Amino acid sequence: MSRPVKFRCWDKDIKEYGQPFTKFVVAQDSSEYEFMAFKFGNNIISLSDAIKNPQRFTLEQYTGLKDKNGEEGFDGDRAIYPLNDLVGEFTIVWGCGGYYLASENKSLNIECLKDREIIGNIHE
Repeated sequence: MSRPVKFRCWDKDIKEYGQPFTKFVVAQDSSEYEFMAFKFGNNIISLSDAIKNPQRFTLEQYTGLKDKNGEEGFDGDRAIYPLNDLVGEFTIVWGCGGYYLASENKSLNIECLKDREIIGNIHE
């Protein structure tokens, strides 16, 4: 299954996500290059600059899946999961070569996200 490669970027200093956009650059030889970047107010941070500065920026990748409401699931999102009469809260995490839903004492296959609801992210 192929999925779009998307990231979101959290700025730890100003405590907000940047607006993702694609920046196109034309080189002197007329070659075109496409760069992923994020806009924070009037500042633009490239994906590579965010990667180089993990003390300030947290990158979260799209899992390729959506919740039951159609919201895209990113690394670090929190989802609720009904368990009989209880509701569990899980976080999307990367590990062991893939994404999964994890709580303090249980983990679920990431495919379960389609039947769950994203309720926020690790920064809220």
